[in-house]
Amino acid sequence: MVNVDPANDHLPYDVAIDTRELVDLGEVMERYELGPNGGTLFCLEYLEKNLDWLLERLEPLVAEGRYIIFDFPGQVELFTNHPSTANIVARLGKLDYRMCAVHLVDSHYCSDAAKFMSVLLVSLTTMLKLELPHVNVLSKVDLIEQYGELPFSLDYFTEVLDLSYLCDCLDSSMEAGPAPAGGGGGGASRGSASKYSKLNRAMAELVEDFNLVNFVTCAVEDKESMAGVLRLIDKANGYCFGDLPLHPGAYHMTASQADSAGGGQWASERTMDVQEKYMPASRDAHLERVDRVDRVDLATAPPTAAAAAAAAAAAAATARGRRADRMPAGDAPMSFTMPKHMTPEAAAIIAAAEAAGQTRQKNPD
Repeated sequence: MVNVDPANDHLPYDVAIDTRELVDLGEVMERYELGPNGGTLFCLEYLEKNLDWLLERLEPLVAEGRYIIFDFPGQVELFTNHPSTANIVARLGKLDYRMCAVHLVDSHYCSDAAKFMSVLLVSLTTMLKLELPHVNVLSKVDLIEQYGELPFSLDYFTEVLDLSYLCDCLDSSMEAGPAPAGGGGGGASRGSASKYSKLNRAMAELVEDFNLVNFVTCAVEDKESMAGVLRLIDKANGYCFGDLPLHPGAYHMTASQADSAGGGQWASERTMDVQEKYMPASRDAHLERVDRVDRVDLATAPPTAAAAAAAAAAAAATARGRRADRMPAGDAPMSFTMPKHMTPEAAAIIAAAEAAGQTRQKNPD
């Protein structure tokens, strides 16, 4: 472990290198009359100017083949707009350090649409700024429901699906916002709500256009969860490939073996397992919503749709009966395969055609 956080006074782990030996945050704040954030920026700039001090201490660790983890401060400005962190990473990359960035985000931000939009923008900016393989982690997922029920299922947030739904949530929150101090009802005015709605949708389109951000979940006390995150990191920085022979397919085979070591699950399956384990309330609410959508009463369909369905069913049944009449003895009648996602009208048409065809086959007269 290499501690790069000058404000990390109580380290919960043993460190091989501690940059506080080079520059002390307390002394910087006192000497230059800076606050904690300004002092941290100064310390990272000082480390950048004296990077040889760090490289000298890294050399024996690299010679021993150690797996090195750099623990950076959590201030987002160090990764989004301040150049020192990016310059340090670029210098290490030129020295053939195979690195990836692991960005930890508290999972409770998923319960607030505005906060999650901020998380998306910070993650995207960091990925573009550092130019490294990136693993975004929703941490503390075992505590995710302590901050409220999620508006969507967990895979919506891990896979960063259609963000127009997130924008709808933001619009609703603005309309139902707190009442102004002078009275006049709650929520934003029509003009300001429209302005911010356009801004939200522009930010969502930016994230979707780059199509770079997604997340993996992590619960630190869950060994399987931690092992899954570690496998992703090992693939991102190339550690799992080791000293592979340079022949076609070697890297693909190793990556496949790393996936199969995790049970061979797709990312969506792993997310479903996490939701099943840590989010019973959101899971039950989601299933209830799905069940409510699936329970469609065909009797309430418009007359035109019902008439069209009946006519199409009759035509399909007639054609089906003709085909059955022509079939040689012993041949099975044709059947329709019903897809998983189908409108109620289409399902009614196929069901009626199936029933009519079976009846015609049994009673050809």
